[in-house]
Amino acid sequence: MTQERNELLEYINNSLEKSFEKTAVIKETEKSSICIYTHKESGKKIVKRTSANRNDEVFRCLKNRNIPNLANILEVCSAEDYVVTLEEYIDGECLENIIADGIIDVKTACTHAYQLCNALIELHERKVIHRDIKPSNIIIGNDGEAYLIDLSIARMQNSEADSDTESLGTVGYAAPEQFGIVQSNRSTDIYALGIVLNKMITGVHPSITIPPGKLGKIIEKTTSIQISKRYSDAYQLQKKLKHFI
Repeated sequence: MTQERNELLEYINNSLEKSFEKTAVIKETEKSSICIYTHKESGKKIVKRTSANRNDEVFRCLKNRNIPNLANILEVCSAEDYVVTLEEYIDGECLENIIADGIIDVKTACTHAYQLCNALIELHERKVIHRDIKPSNIIIGNDGEAYLIDLSIARMQNSEADSDTESLGTVGYAAPEQFGIVQSNRSTDIYALGIVLNKMITGVHPSITIPPGKLGKIIEKTTSIQISKRYSDAYQLQKKLKHFI
């Protein structure tokens, strides 16, 4: 770890410790970490994320934007190829844990997907592609809303690039273009959301089974391998989902 990176972490940790106490470590590796800090007086929680992926442009673009159904970015600091963010803590349960206990009814699943489209619409308008939409990156808040978290591999869309500079994403949810075929774009996130929707309703990947009828057709279009056959933006998908909620 370089001196500049050490100084950055020391500054952030010292600043936090004046008012906050570290109460949980969710993840800690050489390249990244996720910690929960709780305010000593109010009890309010925040999330501190560190990542070796230098995508601070994404975080600065989204800082304090209060985008619907997206954990708010409160602060961003970076040094060399290292970025530290302070983010809103969403009180609720991870979708991954929820669907591990069984499938979700169609109305609730489509409602959550509809809510997540709110976040995607705002992200995509700012040319941000999340690239890692999956159940473990979705929190179902105590208010009943679905929230998208973890922008650690998000990127700004580059209209001049032929493909992504790095092949990043989670196998089973990442669209084919994330593995070096072409550049990831809005429909990349639509694809992943379609996989999540199918998992909520059926418990499995759409390559195994999809719901019958119109909803199955929507998921089939959303998760098409061919980019041109998918919904081009979250507005289109949201309009289709509205019929099921």
